[in-house]
Amino acid sequence: ISAELRETKADVELPFLRLSIHRVGVDLRAHTFDLSVQAFMGGIFLQHLQYKVITGELINIINSPDVREGEHLLSVSFVQADTKGPQFKTLYKSTAQAIGIEFTTLELVLHQGVVL
Repeated sequence: ISAELRETKADVELPFLRLSIHRVGVDLRAHTFDLSVQAFMGGIFLQHLQYKVITGELINIINSPDVREGEHLLSVSFVQADTKGPQFKTLYKSTAQAIGIEFTTLELVLHQGVVL
């Protein structure tokens, strides 16, 4: 998923910022006595398109370091179990609803020329 913000200068549209989100997904599983949802995002990048570093590369204002395939920057899981289910006490430890959140690493970079 990618979105670009543009600005107009002297009647010319110029790209300004680009937001890219990689590997977004949801896994939903419904059974007789439970429901589970896994949502994940692989990576996120916010690039300033008008400034570059000395090497000529675009400046990443927000950057998620390389995440290997199968790993995620953000992962949210939700489980809802039926209190009348046969495994409610054993498998779900008498918990009707549970939410789990895992977050890895996010880099924020501030460049004086970009901020001002």
